Amino acid sequence: MAVVNVVVFGCGRMGRVHLTTLAALTRVRVKWVVDDAGIHPRVQQVLESLRLHTTNVADIADVDTVLGDKEVTAVVICTPASNHESLIQAALKAGKHVFCEKPIGLSSESVKSSYRLAAEKDLTLYCGFQRRKDADFSEVYSKIRQGVIGTLRIIKVTSRDGPSHNTADFLKHSGGIFLDSCVHDLDIVCWLAGERPLSLVAYGHAHEEMFAECQDVDMTSIMVKFPSGAIATIDNSRMGAEYGYDQRLEVLGSSGMLKIENPRTSSVQQWCDVGTVLAPMIHDGVQRYLSAYRTEIGHFIDIVTGERERDMSAESVITVSQMVELCQESLDTGRSLPLPQLHI
Repeated sequence: MAVVNVVVFGCGRMGRVHLTTLAALTRVRVKWVVDDAGIHPRVQQVLESLRLHTTNVADIADVDTVLGDKEVTAVVICTPASNHESLIQAALKAGKHVFCEKPIGLSSESVKSSYRLAAEKDLTLYCGFQRRKDADFSEVYSKIRQGVIGTLRIIKVTSRDGPSHNTADFLKHSGGIFLDSCVHDLDIVCWLAGERPLSLVAYGHAHEEMFAECQDVDMTSIMVKFPSGAIATIDNSRMGAEYGYDQRLEVLGSSGMLKIENPRTSSVQQWCDVGTVLAPMIHDGVQRYLSAYRTEIGHFIDIVTGERERDMSAESVITVSQMVELCQESLDTGRSLPLPQLHI
């Protein structure tokens, strides 16, 4: 089996997660890691810990040289969202397949532009919506398709974070709660419903002063209506979940319900005179979805090598991008808004 040479852009939190997966794949060679020159010593430490002794480290200013490497087949982008569009376009023009952490772009038009270019070049552009590769969410998806709960009626998603990553500097560059966080919830309800929505409405509020100063909200509630009559509700909060990384799902059908609860650090329960004591919930989102992150990168490599078909359409990613924009408009206006026509 031919070795796939890969470039990883960004060696921050998600970059290290994907580097760890790529380093464990025998058919993959991480040929380059690209990040700002100022953190190259830290990058070298990461590479040493993963025994990636032959991996080259380059500055972001050297992107043309790196993408000009004819041995490189695929690119994994884990940089801040503001860099995604330019890196995607440069990689596609250089003839490389692209995996990019969400979002593909900061606007639906930029997302369309990147997918048009990928189609012109006959290359894969894959968006990192890791919940689709989570074992529990995948099982729910399969059971819905099998008709286990009858006709789909209600999807309820809860997504609540603790305050650990919410600094003012992060919020100013995150793109806001809808683009940075709710984008996962919007994708998962559309994926489970198997339909493009008709309309949505979003409400939100900044309870914490830091969020208001960054022109963002720290909690939001979104309602999405689908052509079949199914309705999805999403509650998303960036504060208040000190008890753990809270990601739950309920799907109600005409003849039953499917449910996903939060995983815990242990399945052991203590029963005593004060009640039942459960182990703590997982507090870190990366740890919660670590297996899903590994699966999605492996799936991307399978697509690059021709062993699997693409399983995420451009239309689905563009739809979510449009929904993000409508959420912000709905929040600003207080109105329910229809989805625009989809033209790629």
